[in-house]
Amino acid sequence: MRILSLFALVVMLAVPASPVPALAGPPAQSTEDDDDVIGWLVFASNRDGPFDIYTMVIRDPDNPTATDIRKLTDHWRTDKSPVMSPDGMRVTWESNRDGDFEVFVMDIDGGNLRQLTDNDVYDGYPYFSPDGAEIVFGSDMARNTKLFVMDEDGDNVRQLTDGPTWDLFPAWSPDGSQIVYQSGNIGNYEIFVMDADGDNQRQLTDNPAWDAEPSWSPDGSQIVFASDRDGDEHIYVMNADGSDVRQLTDGEGGDGNPVWSPDGRYIAFHSSRTGTLRIYLLDLETEEVYDLTEGSVIDRCPAWGPSLHIPEVLEAEPVHEVSFEGVVQADAPRVNVRSGPGDTFDVLFQADNGAELQITGRNATSTWLYAAFEAGEGWIWANLVNVRGNLRTLPVVE
Repeated sequence: MRILSLFALVVMLAVPASPVPALAGPPAQSTEDDDDVIGWLVFASNRDGPFDIYTMVIRDPDNPTATDIRKLTDHWRTDKSPVMSPDGMRVTWESNRDGDFEVFVMDIDGGNLRQLTDNDVYDGYPYFSPDGAEIVFGSDMARNTKLFVMDEDGDNVRQLTDGPTWDLFPAWSPDGSQIVYQSGNIGNYEIFVMDADGDNQRQLTDNPAWDAEPSWSPDGSQIVFASDRDGDEHIYVMNADGSDVRQLTDGEGGDGNPVWSPDGRYIAFHSSRTGTLRIYLLDLETEEVYDLTEGSVIDRCPAWGPSLHIPEVLEAEPVHEVSFEGVVQADAPRVNVRSGPGDTFDVLFQADNGAELQITGRNATSTWLYAAFEAGEGWIWANLVNVRGNLRTLPVVE
């Protein structure tokens, strides 16, 4: 892969003087100055009718509370099973908005939505690789649900598992070498692990009950999962080799979809212990469980953002100037310049070698415009998309 030399990229956007609707995405201001932030989650909820994708910021270590709940998707079909990219800038999830469940991806502010799979069968439970370059997912392309992997843009699909029943809930290990998943290949769901290329598949649990929905600890030494081995579905943890299984939650109702926080202190999960699925937080230091959401709506499928704070999204103003510099991979740098549907815009791209390209165009829903210009030893590119008036830059790979 080509590496570009040190460069500076300046983007100027002239947006219309008329007001632009605010984007219902993550907070426009960064939470980096908030000392009480625990982290943030992406999750699915029907609080506004159909199931859509949302984010929340969790504050106050003494009494964890969900704040800044923002809606990312808005569709009359079902959106669920969201997972964050390693840099926190993208969300992948499954949706049946085209008639059957497919895998989608979007930016963290809800923009730049793309469909990655297009099959006449189920595709779902996607999960990013630690470097963000690939996505593992479940699919019925092989009759029963099996695990496949594809590049992050949906290309180069390869099958990883095979067998007579169902493989689901894949999760990549933090070091990228393994994938843990649930499988019904022996008649009831158990936890399996395999190398990232599908080789060396090993069974970790062996119980007549249901063991499922696994995910890794941040250091890769443990696996948390859901099981009904005590009669009700609760959260358990074990070493990465399947040894030393311990129960973490108890009580009535079903606990599921456990996910470890990046700092290793908390496990978020959904539970029906109050009669409807809501999102809870288990503090592993104090063993306290906190109810993060409330009401009669269903909140489910939590997944942590990879860092303490949601990446900053800049609010639109009449003119923006954004500059950054660094040594980057040729296919990594990307600047999204956005305006409302039907608005006209003028964009100027300029690199340190003096090359520049100006575009004047008219935006329309779901229309992409591409621009590329030469800088240093390779090509830098940018895309213009319609996401209702926000401008931001994705981070440069230093």
